[in-house]
Amino acid sequence: MKHAHSVMLALVSAASIASVGCGSSKKSIHLSTDGSSASESSGPSQYLCDYTNRSDVQIVVSSSPGAEDPNIRRVYRILGTGEDTRQVMVCREVDTNFDGRSDVVRYYSEEGESLREAADSNYSGATDTWLEFTKGSVSKVSRDTTGNGKPNEIRYYVRGSLRRVERDTNGDTQPDVWEIYRDGRLERVGTDLNGDGRVDRWDRDLLAEHAAEEAEKAKAKAKAESDKAGAAAAAAAKR
Repeated sequence: MKHAHSVMLALVSAASIASVGCGSSKKSIHLSTDGSSASESSGPSQYLCDYTNRSDVQIVVSSSPGAEDPNIRRVYRILGTGEDTRQVMVCREVDTNFDGRSDVVRYYSEEGESLREAADSNYSGATDTWLEFTKGSVSKVSRDTTGNGKPNEIRYYVRGSLRRVERDTNGDTQPDVWEIYRDGRLERVGTDLNGDGRVDRWDRDLLAEHAAEEAEKAKAKAKAESDKAGAAAAAAAKR
C-alpha cells in the first residue's frame, strides 16, 4: 500500500495533464505561426512552451471543462513541404488550477511520443516534478520535496514497474538511500552512513524476499508439471 501511494504521488503531474488535455474543450483559438497574437486572455499568461517568433509552428489554445478562460496551449510543428506538409504536436502546457499560469508542460517527439514533462504539483510557482519517458512510457520521475529547486527523490521504472528509488536525505544533492524493488515490492534498502556515496548497510525486507522466492519456486514447479504433461501427451500420440 505504501508503494502504491508513492507511485500515485510521483505520477500526479502525468495524470493531471492527461485528464485535462483529453477533456473536450469549450473554446479553441488558432494563433498565428509566430504566436504574436497570444495574450493573457487567449491562454496561460506565462508560457512554458517557448516557441514564439517561429515560422514553423502553429499554436492553438483551448479551454478544458470548468475553465472560464483558455488554459491549454498546444504547439504544433509544421513538417515537410507541399503535399507532404503535416503538423505534429511537440509541446503542450496546461494551467490545471486556472490561476493564469501553466503548471504542467510536456514535450513530444516528431513521432508523437512523450519525451519529458515538468510540473509544479503543489502550485507553489516553482517546478518540483520532472518526468522522463522511454518509448512513450515513464522511465524516470524526479521530485523536489524540500522546495530548493533540486530533486531529492528519483524513481526509476522499467516497462511501467518501479525498480529503484534514490533519496537525498541530507540535502547535499547526492543520494544516500537506495531502495531496490522487485515485482513491485520493496526488496532491500541501502544506506550511505559516512557520505562517501556508497552503500554501507543493506536492510532487506525478509518477508518480500521470502514471497519472491516462493513465487519463483511455484513458477518453476508449474513449468515442470507442464513439461511433464507435454511429454506424456507426445508419448501417447506415438503409440
